[in-house]
Amino acid sequence: MSPLPAGFFNTFDIQAYRKLVLECPVGSTLVEAGAYRGRSLCAAASELLAREMKVIAVDTCDWSHPDHANLPPVELDLRSNLSAWGLSQATSLIKGDAHVLGKPDGLHMVFLDDNHRFEHVMRAIYHWWPLLPDGGILAGHDYAAGIGRLPYAEMVAVVHRSFGDRDGSMVYKPVPRSTVWSVTKRPGVALVPEPEWLACVAHPRGQGTEERGQFDGR
Repeated sequence: MSPLPAGFFNTFDIQAYRKLVLECPVGSTLVEAGAYRGRSLCAAASELLAREMKVIAVDTCDWSHPDHANLPPVELDLRSNLSAWGLSQATSLIKGDAHVLGKPDGLHMVFLDDNHRFEHVMRAIYHWWPLLPDGGILAGHDYAAGIGRLPYAEMVAVVHRSFGDRDGSMVYKPVPRSTVWSVTKRPGVALVPEPEWLACVAHPRGQGTEERGQFDGR
């Protein structure tokens, strides 16, 4: 088996992600916003394939961490990694921003791990939450209040504010030592009214371009 791609998921984050995938129905769809080089998806490849899930991997593919400067371009590396882990046929790539997309068939889980700024995350939450079915999962990475620096502190603040969750009681951490958060759509859990200013926040990029079925390692 190929080594996991470069990225920012630690051992506890991987455990949490796998746990969330296993809560999804067989044949359902996962949208991951911020696939980067595919580390999180590859780490959960066995679970995704066993549950015959469809994956929509979204990334702008125009940013790379300085520590990864010696690696191939993001899009090329993402394609190669997903192919190496057997996810080519199950995955569709969309280059752009996830929160301008429509509802895909079978949607059950959305994982937010792209731009961590307050306005961007809030727009994504307000876009995806209404599209999830009852029992659906909205989740994300870098829920880490203890880090105490932006943009991670903003991630915690925006999740709590969006759901009117003052003490974090609505937020579930599948693995306590991870920085993965999730909120399940169930009675009694709802977004607070959308802030008026949010409608004025421009989309940073266009509608995105989909390349369905193109994870073939080319």
